[in-house]
Amino acid sequence: MGLNARRGGVSWVARMTRVPVMALVSFFMAMPAEASLADTACYSDWQVAAPIVRDQGLAPARIVRERARARVKGEIIKIELCKGKGRYYYRLVVYEPRGRVRNLIVDAARPFER
Repeated sequence: MGLNARRGGVSWVARMTRVPVMALVSFFMAMPAEASLADTACYSDWQVAAPIVRDQGLAPARIVRERARARVKGEIIKIELCKGKGRYYYRLVVYEPRGRVRNLIVDAARPFER
Protein backbone atom coordinates (compact mmCIF):
# COMPACT_ATOMS: atom_id res chain seq x y z
CA MET A 1 0.00 0.00 0.00
CA GLY A 2 1.43 3.39 -0.92
CA LEU A 3 1.16 6.70 0.89
CA ASN A 4 -1.98 7.63 -0.97
CA ALA A 5 -3.68 4.26 -0.61
CA ARG A 6 -7.16 4.61 0.80
CA ARG A 7 -9.14 2.29 2.98
CA GLY A 8 -12.74 3.18 3.66
CA GLY A 9 -12.33 6.52 1.89
CA VAL A 10 -9.66 7.90 4.27
CA SER A 11 -5.94 7.67 3.61
CA TRP A 12 -3.83 6.00 6.28
CA VAL A 13 -1.90 9.27 6.70
CA ALA A 14 -5.12 11.05 7.63
CA ARG A 15 -6.02 8.28 10.08
CA MET A 16 -2.56 8.32 11.69
CA THR A 17 -2.53 12.10 12.18
CA ARG A 18 -6.08 12.36 13.49
CA VAL A 19 -5.27 10.92 16.94
CA PRO A 20 -2.30 13.20 17.75
CA VAL A 21 -4.20 16.26 16.50
CA MET A 22 -7.23 15.40 18.63
CA ALA A 23 -4.96 14.79 21.64
CA LEU A 24 -3.36 18.22 21.21
CA VAL A 25 -6.73 19.91 20.83
CA SER A 26 -8.01 18.20 23.98
CA PHE A 27 -4.86 19.14 25.89
CA PHE A 28 -5.10 22.83 25.04
CA MET A 29 -8.85 22.97 25.66
CA ALA A 30 -8.32 21.50 29.14
CA MET A 31 -5.60 24.03 30.07
CA PRO A 32 -6.65 26.99 32.18
CA ALA A 33 -6.09 30.47 30.84
CA GLU A 34 -2.48 31.65 30.88
CA ALA A 35 -3.16 34.25 33.57
CA SER A 36 -4.54 31.66 35.97
CA LEU A 37 -1.48 29.45 35.39
CA ALA A 38 0.78 32.29 36.48
CA ASP A 39 -1.35 32.87 39.60
CA THR A 40 -1.37 29.23 40.73
CA ALA A 41 1.35 27.14 42.35
CA CYS A 42 0.90 23.54 43.48
CA TYR A 43 3.18 21.54 45.73
CA SER A 44 3.13 17.75 45.51
CA ASP A 45 6.48 17.47 47.32
CA TRP A 46 5.47 17.37 50.98
CA GLN A 47 8.95 18.38 52.13
CA VAL A 48 8.14 21.71 50.50
CA ALA A 49 4.43 21.78 51.40
CA ALA A 50 4.68 20.75 55.08
CA PRO A 51 6.41 23.95 56.26
CA ILE A 52 3.81 26.04 54.37
CA VAL A 53 0.98 24.09 56.04
CA ARG A 54 2.58 24.60 59.46
CA ASP A 55 3.48 28.28 58.98
CA GLN A 56 0.09 29.23 57.51
CA GLY A 57 -1.93 27.26 60.08
CA LEU A 58 -3.55 25.10 57.41
CA ALA A 59 -5.19 21.74 58.01
CA PRO A 60 -2.66 18.91 57.61
CA ALA A 61 -3.10 16.60 54.61
CA ARG A 62 -3.77 13.71 57.04
CA ILE A 63 -6.88 15.52 58.35
CA VAL A 64 -8.00 16.37 54.81
CA ARG A 65 -7.65 12.70 53.80
CA GLU A 66 -9.67 11.55 56.85
CA ARG A 67 -12.46 14.05 56.17
CA ALA A 68 -12.46 13.20 52.47
CA ARG A 69 -12.85 9.48 53.23
CA ALA A 70 -15.96 10.30 55.27
CA ARG A 71 -17.50 12.61 52.65
CA VAL A 72 -16.30 11.55 49.21
CA LYS A 73 -17.25 8.40 47.36
CA GLY A 74 -14.14 6.88 45.85
CA GLU A 75 -10.45 6.52 46.51
CA ILE A 76 -8.21 9.53 47.13
CA ILE A 77 -5.31 9.02 44.71
CA LYS A 78 -3.35 12.21 45.33
CA ILE A 79 -3.43 15.36 47.44
CA GLU A 80 -1.57 18.53 46.49
CA LEU A 81 -1.33 21.84 48.32
CA CYS A 82 -1.96 24.74 45.95
CA LYS A 83 -2.07 28.51 46.19
CA GLY A 84 -4.12 30.64 43.86
CA LYS A 85 -5.53 34.15 44.14
CA GLY A 86 -3.86 34.57 47.53
CA ARG A 87 -5.54 31.51 49.12
CA TYR A 88 -4.33 28.02 49.85
CA TYR A 89 -6.37 25.00 48.85
CA TYR A 90 -5.94 21.27 48.47
CA ARG A 91 -6.46 19.60 45.11
CA LEU A 92 -7.58 16.02 45.63
CA VAL A 93 -7.53 13.56 42.76
CA VAL A 94 -10.39 11.11 43.34
CA TYR A 95 -10.96 7.77 41.63
CA GLU A 96 -14.73 7.31 41.75
CA PRO A 97 -16.42 3.90 42.04
CA ARG A 98 -17.61 3.99 38.41
CA GLY A 99 -14.06 4.52 37.13
CA ARG A 100 -14.12 8.29 36.64
CA VAL A 101 -11.16 10.34 37.88
CA ARG A 102 -11.94 13.86 39.03
CA ASN A 103 -10.35 16.78 40.83
CA LEU A 104 -11.85 18.07 44.05
CA ILE A 105 -10.83 21.48 45.40
CA VAL A 106 -10.98 21.93 49.18
CA ASP A 107 -10.14 25.01 51.26
CA ALA A 108 -6.84 24.31 53.04
CA ALA A 109 -7.69 26.27 56.19
CA ARG A 110 -11.17 24.80 56.70
CA PRO A 111 -11.51 21.63 54.60
CA PHE A 112 -15.05 20.40 53.98
CA GLU A 113 -16.63 23.20 56.02
CA ARG A 114 -19.46 25.20 54.53
